[in-house]
Amino acid sequence: MECVEVAELGSCRVGVRDSKAPEAGHLALGQEALADLVTRIRRGELDLP
Repeated sequence: MECVEVAELGSCRVGVRDSKAPEAGHLALGQEALADLVTRIRRGELDLP
C-alpha cells in the first residue's frame, strides 16, 4: 500500500484506505489505534506488501 488516505470520521474516529484501491474498503480506527498502527508499521512489526 503506497498511497494511503486518512480522513477524520468524527467521534474520535479516523478512516484509512488505499487510494489506489478504494473499492477494497477502509479501516475505521480510534485515534489511539491509529497511533499504535503507525508505530508498528514504522518498527517493521507487520508483514505488509
